[in-house]
Order: sequence, then structure tokens, then C-alpha cells
Amino acid sequence: MKQIIEKINKSWYSNPPCDQQIMLSVGKLFPLPDDYKEFMLWSNGGEGNIGSQYLSLWKIEDLMQLNKEYQIQKYLSEKSLVIGTDGGDNCIGFYFGEPTFIFLQPLGDLDLSENRFLSQSFTDMFINWLRIR
Repeated sequence: MKQIIEKINKSWYSNPPCDQQIMLSVGKLFPLPDDYKEFMLWSNGGEGNIGSQYLSLWKIEDLMQLNKEYQIQKYLSEKSLVIGTDGGDNCIGFYFGEPTFIFLQPLGDLDLSENRFLSQSFTDMFINWLRIR
């Protein structure tokens, strides 16, 4: 994750680091991956271009409220947690099943049939978008 942070540092509109206590409380409800936690300890949400993609991450303290408002767990799965958007009509989130993965989903059509696999991990999403290998 450090290499990714170094690569996007100048183009990412960052926020101050997240509150660790809030992250722990969200972590009691969902098994937040270490790479996501590391990123949030650098920038609590934020937004910017990642390669040719755009990413807008929600602040850790807003995750549960926004997921509730969009009724993510009701329409997608109890194992789904949206963490942000593509800056448009699609949300980006974790599916904490077997296996865990990152998905892209239209916010206006929260139907599992519209769910699109993005990557196996938070880090891999950045690697794919930045074309790092």
C-alpha cells in the first residue's frame, strides 16, 4: 500500500487520518482488510484520479450511515459494505464472503445481477487502475 500511496500522493485529495476508535467500531461489524485500514490511516476518505478511473472514498465515520441510507445490506447482502463511489452513479464496496472481493455496483439498481467484480483486494484495485506490475 505504501507504494500506491506514494504514486497517488500528488493527485489524491486527501483528508486527515481516520480516528482509530471509529475504525475499530466499524471493524467489529465488518472485517476491514489491513490494506484498506492502512489507507484510511493515511487519508480518511478523499478522492482523485487513479489512472483512468476516478475514486471517491467515504470517511470511516460516514460508512455505516451511508450504507444504511442506501440500504446496501438489505438489497445486496449482509456481507456487503460500500466504501465510496466512482464519482458518478456507481458505488464501490467490499463483499466479505468467500472469497472477499471489491465490487462495482450501480447505486440506482442495487440488484445483485448488476454487481461487477473489480478486484480481489483493495490494493489490487489500485494496482489494476494504475497498471502497476
